[in-house]
Amino acid sequence: MKRGAGKATGPPSPKQAKRRPLAREKFSRLFVVGGSAGSIEALSTILSALPSDFPAPILIVIHRSTGPSVLPALFTRAGRLKATHATDGELIRPGHIYLAPPDYHLLVVGERMRLHRGPRENHQRPAVDPLFRTAARFYGPRVVGVILSGALDCGTYGLLSVKRHGGTSVVQDPADALVSSMPLSAVQHVPIDFTLPAADLAALLDGLARTSVAMTTKPAEPELDVETAADPTHQERRRLTAYVCPDCSGPLYEVEGGTVLHFRCRTGHAFSIEGLLDGKENAIETALWVALNALDEKVLLCQRLGKRARENRHATTAERWEEQARENEQMAAVIRELLVGAAPPVPLPAKPAEPLASEIESGIPDEVPEVVPPQAAVRERRKVRRSR
Repeated sequence: MKRGAGKATGPPSPKQAKRRPLAREKFSRLFVVGGSAGSIEALSTILSALPSDFPAPILIVIHRSTGPSVLPALFTRAGRLKATHATDGELIRPGHIYLAPPDYHLLVVGERMRLHRGPRENHQRPAVDPLFRTAARFYGPRVVGVILSGALDCGTYGLLSVKRHGGTSVVQDPADALVSSMPLSAVQHVPIDFTLPAADLAALLDGLARTSVAMTTKPAEPELDVETAADPTHQERRRLTAYVCPDCSGPLYEVEGGTVLHFRCRTGHAFSIEGLLDGKENAIETALWVALNALDEKVLLCQRLGKRARENRHATTAERWEEQARENEQMAAVIRELLVGAAPPVPLPAKPAEPLASEIESGIPDEVPEVVPPQAAVRERRKVRRSR
């Protein structure tokens, strides 16, 4: 019996995949695509124009909720290529569209895809950066990174990694994107090879897919990402900051990223600068709601104790509890004002139409609604609360 016969086999580990030669004969390019709000429309436009003999695989990450997804069926109907959710350990095949399933990072490890339920990046899982980084590490200049419509700046750090490994960077024209934040951030921080509207991207991608690119023999530089975050050999590549992780409150480290600020905590949560700011804003709002709830509860307790003291004819004690209730009501009102904010601005009235001749003769005046500034509305609400 041969040595090793009968042993169970499974998807390769990241270290095994690094030692295994890449399947270069299958395809000359690997396309990785990232998007968020507005990217489904852009992808439908692109995929509908790709030919049925498109010779390269397309791996896609779109930010979305963790519920069931119909995107594979939607993209299959939109074009001529089949789209499916990627499965762990699945071989990457040309002419196929792979989507990251909900709540899993999609990684490229050699000629296979791996699904990883690791820490969120920019509050997202799946996130764009892990796909771009791992694809760049294993396929180098053969990778084409594409950033489409989306909010904040997820994908910028991953696209920079693609460029550092010699790959091609493509961005949807921010003026064409429904939400321009992601493509605009990429344009501002990464050397971009092509910037086109979604309607012109299919022809570009098809041309790139049919262009051969030599694979570099130089080993890829290790990066601090999901797989290597705990590796002590990469500690010198990060610097401890004064910030804490919005997701786990652990210490945040600034990762060397050239023109792109990138942060990662000890457990692996990662943030761009906009993602970190967004996390801090959410943390502040959460803390304010907690404080508001505590103050409201204290008001109720003080009122109950004051009522009980009056029933027992302890007037001095009752006044003290009632005074505490009023003080806490005032503090709660301040926090509630911060959370709810000013009244939304009243839209300016449209320019009145020219009066009809009959209206001029009858002397009916033009009625222009009064515009109430938001600050005045806030002051009125405060007056009503004080009067109560």
